[in-house]
Amino acid sequence: GFGDGDRFGYPFKEPVNQSVHTFFKSPKRAAKQMGEWTQRVLSGRVPPSHESGAMPEQPRWIRSHVQDVIWKTYQKEINGSTADTLLELYDSQRKKSHIAEATMRILAATLKDYSNLKVARMETSSNYVPHIFGRKQFSKDTEYYWVPPSIQSGEWTPEPPVRYTGNEPVTTEKLLRFFKKWTLSHWSLKEAIEVASDLEQEVMGQANYNQRQDDRAEQEKQEMIQNMMKTLKKEKGLVDVGEMMGLKKAADTLGDADKTKTGKGDKGRRPPSKPAAAPGRSDPLSRPSKENQNQVSPEQAKKNEEEKRKARRLQLQQEEAKLREMEKRDKEKRKQRREADKQRKELKKAKEAEVRAQKAKEQERKRKKREEERALRPTTPLFAWAQSNERVLVSISVASLDKEKVNLTILDDGLAFTGRDARNRSFILSFELREFVVPSNSSWSIRYTEEPKPKPNGVTVSLHKATAHRWDRLAQNHSAVKLFMRKDWVQDDGDLEAEKEDIELPSGRNLKKVTAKSLEKLSSANVMVMVAIRYPWCDKCDDKDKHFVKAARTSNDKDHLGSVVFAVMDAREEKHFARVHNSTCNDQCPLLIFKQDEPDEPYVVPGK
Repeated sequence: GFGDGDRFGYPFKEPVNQSVHTFFKSPKRAAKQMGEWTQRVLSGRVPPSHESGAMPEQPRWIRSHVQDVIWKTYQKEINGSTADTLLELYDSQRKKSHIAEATMRILAATLKDYSNLKVARMETSSNYVPHIFGRKQFSKDTEYYWVPPSIQSGEWTPEPPVRYTGNEPVTTEKLLRFFKKWTLSHWSLKEAIEVASDLEQEVMGQANYNQRQDDRAEQEKQEMIQNMMKTLKKEKGLVDVGEMMGLKKAADTLGDADKTKTGKGDKGRRPPSKPAAAPGRSDPLSRPSKENQNQVSPEQAKKNEEEKRKARRLQLQQEEAKLREMEKRDKEKRKQRREADKQRKELKKAKEAEVRAQKAKEQERKRKKREEERALRPTTPLFAWAQSNERVLVSISVASLDKEKVNLTILDDGLAFTGRDARNRSFILSFELREFVVPSNSSWSIRYTEEPKPKPNGVTVSLHKATAHRWDRLAQNHSAVKLFMRKDWVQDDGDLEAEKEDIELPSGRNLKKVTAKSLEKLSSANVMVMVAIRYPWCDKCDDKDKHFVKAARTSNDKDHLGSVVFAVMDAREEKHFARVHNSTCNDQCPLLIFKQDEPDEPYVVPGK
């Protein structure tokens, strides 16, 4: 055995078969890791190993379920848990197993609403049980313990567990009262007992039925074994001890009768020590031997012996010649086999070298193809931007640009660029602008390097703003292009004052902030929707919008405004909707009125 010392097992991960195969795949690495682990063991940094059962299908605790625990998971799930735990220690060969399992299931279902109460169990025949439980080795008893919670997750429990010492049989109510007595969490014992009693009738009824079936099957099995043993004893002539005690008296009464019959039988004759001869013939021992019948003279015997020796020598010479011939043929065959093996090995090496060369050639071809495909894959170029009050400058950088393959499209709300460099690599840049521009007043040109022989290295785009003011950013979807974009502070107009971008849109009670899609749903569901389309950078409508906010706030108090919905829209975020309805930053500050029966033709009224 292992003696009385501690055992230390290398911590292979699950599944063990795969992890062991991977661990020993590299002997050097395995030896290094095993040596480091041995040093940790010798320095006392590795805890002793103990037997542990197979990992359960569901190792983690789920409410309303009994958690199956093994020694590998005990320290984390029980000893390091922050929940009060009712732990069952049982043996797989215990009696009334169905009833005990049903009792634990009822407890888990009863306490499912409490996250700090856990019901668990551990099978003891295949798992190490800590000495703190005081359980006897090979015990078949089922024991219940309250394990106190840890102060913090991962720390060991601060107190030893408490064992249930109530009377048999163990019931759900007894365990609940025991658990309530020791738990630190707050929960209602009365409600728990009521819930358990509701569940007990159905669950325990099925458990009792299953237990009776198992008990009946076990009883029939034992009776069948006894009948088989009796039949076997009768066939073998064996007598049971009990039967022997019952037949002793009968054997004593028959003893005297056997003695009287001892001398009445016929005496047996001893068999002859030697076989007798047949009638009319002499004894076999008196026959003359063959040697006496076939006697020869010494000269004839000597001559016969010499002939035998000559024949024997001739036979040996012939056998030796045959052996030499066979050895010569075997030597030739071995030589031929060596030559054939040598040729096969050379041919195999040549084929392997050819296969390796073809494989290396194919890999090189695939690598070049991947590089070509990667080179031809469209790439987003780097670009910079700057602005003045009326224009936006965009500088797109492409080294060694092929100016014959440049295509740039300027839309009123977007910019699209495609081009290739001298290595035929493709570059694509396309994004939606933050605000509208005037394409007819915008332009672009090829940018060259500042060298004696200038080379094209990009494109410069000049965009004319539809509304002269400072943009807060270039792209509508800034996050999509921010990795490739930077601000050109050299070209940027430093004298352009930053507008107040944080001007709040009209807001207040009964005033909704809408988008184009939400406005469509809102107008279809309400009789009338009044919308104020405003720009965050425009402050011309501040005074008029105060009256709009006031009307929205008091709309519920007035009967004629009760069915009117007041809303506000950010025109910069919904620039296409604002352009369709001619919304601009002006002193009129118009309001749009959408009616349910005319959703596409709003009425325009000036703000007041």
